[in-house]
Amino acid sequence: PDHALLINLSRDHIDWHKNESNYQKSKFRIFLNQNRGDFAYLENKLLIKEFIKQKYKSKLIHVKQNDLKKLKNKILIEYFKNEANYQNLRFAFKISKRLKISDTNFLKTINNFKPLKHRGEIFMKKKGFLFVNDSKATSFDSARNSLSNFKNIYWILGGIPKSGEKINLEKYRGSIKKIYLIGKNIKFYKKKIKRISKFQVSKTISNAILDISRDIKKEKKKLIRTILLCPAGSSYDQFNNFENRGNFFKNKIKSYVKKKYFW
Repeated sequence: PDHALLINLSRDHIDWHKNESNYQKSKFRIFLNQNRGDFAYLENKLLIKEFIKQKYKSKLIHVKQNDLKKLKNKILIEYFKNEANYQNLRFAFKISKRLKISDTNFLKTINNFKPLKHRGEIFMKKKGFLFVNDSKATSFDSARNSLSNFKNIYWILGGIPKSGEKINLEKYRGSIKKIYLIGKNIKFYKKKIKRISKFQVSKTISNAILDISRDIKKEKKKLIRTILLCPAGSSYDQFNNFENRGNFFKNKIKSYVKKKYFW
């Protein structure tokens, strides 16, 4: 590739790669076929050190956290306010500068962007509720993006967990109102969240939505509430794929909203 990006590295797919070292080597292979006239884009300092150590041929371009600072307030699409999506955008912006694309054209394109579904997808806003489909979040690491971007979260959690995954959820304690566990790995998820928030076992998405509606009707304070499907696990225990899971959630929510289950 003329332009190669290594955006992040987290403990994922270890069941396939066997260990983190193998996974990192697999990620870095993107730079092997680059030559001296090509460009490699990295942001993480540890990954940059590794790139320098390996003496790849391509030119290193350091993506920085403040690269988009002057344009940030002009980015109108809510999708890019998500931490992970904003990081992706920084990389795209850095390439656009290399290709001599103007800031005006960059912003025009970004502000007409149509996000993919199932990735922090706010598919409905109604009467102080945000309904968010983040079915693509199949690990705790990917779940952090939704947890850091929303408040007063009623979190539907569960699926097939990633082996050996480690993550500290303490800093999200204040954002989570309650957790509703689904799927066939309830014991695993209980261990992960037992000190973070109140929770209950709902088993299915349908039950979780009904449990959330009952809990919300008991509350006296009227807050902006986030109903979030962010499973932090693969879908195969109950669904064919994450798209199937996300669509099921969205259809159920739309049905229950019509029936006024939440107010």
